[in-house]
Amino acid sequence: MENVQEIALNRNKLFFTTTDVCNILKIGRKKCLALFHRDDFPCFIYGKTFLIEKDSFINYFKTRNVILQDRNIEME
Repeated sequence: MENVQEIALNRNKLFFTTTDVCNILKIGRKKCLALFHRDDFPCFIYGKTFLIEKDSFINYFKTRNVILQDRNIEME
């Protein structure tokens, strides 16, 4: 399994999957899917896969003052 920092700092990755979001936020799959089904969460479905753009993910949590559990992550 990938390290959370490797996922967050992967500059080539443009989109996060539900697995990535679970690892970054340290939440379970059920809570992650609930997040992806929220009306205000800026994700989209590609085939059967939920995706969210990396920048949209970062902006979503910046505007809601949510602190990620791993403070060493710099998501630029």
